[in-house]
Amino acid sequence: YRPITGLGNFYARIGESNKAIFYLQKAYEWYNKTGFLYWSMVVSNDLGRMTYDDCEVAMAEKYFLRAERIFDEMITRNSWYRHDSLKYIVNFGLEYFFPYPKRQLNEMMWTQGKSMYYKLYQINTEKGNTPEALKYHIAYFNATDTLNKLQRNRELIEIQTRYESEQKDQQIGIL
Repeated sequence: YRPITGLGNFYARIGESNKAIFYLQKAYEWYNKTGFLYWSMVVSNDLGRMTYDDCEVAMAEKYFLRAERIFDEMITRNSWYRHDSLKYIVNFGLEYFFPYPKRQLNEMMWTQGKSMYYKLYQINTEKGNTPEALKYHIAYFNATDTLNKLQRNRELIEIQTRYESEQKDQQIGIL
């Protein structure tokens, strides 16, 4: 269903919202039914952004709230998948040969969550629902902090690896 998602995004880029929503909705239904949580969340976020841009705030909120429920499920399961057996299915294509590290999967998940929380904050601010807006503003900053921590950890590991490699090179040079 990645091609269906791509088709929906293509129609969104050329401004044909109705076709885009149709294909993205079909993709969401399949991803959700089969248990691909990450792609369900991505498509829900895409639908939310599209409907928000079309000034359909109530529909956009529905899509973003659905994405939030999926995001919460991903965090609870600590997985991109609803069913463990899906972990062994190749859904990107290249990851069979070049698997994504767990940290990168987490960064991708939290990037989607951060975007979703910000849009929910905007929607609730526009509606004048201050308590909900505050809740999502805090969630947005927490997601931003989590994403920054994940990225800093990745950078620290890279620096440590480089340092250890240089130390080994120096030891080899001394011998």
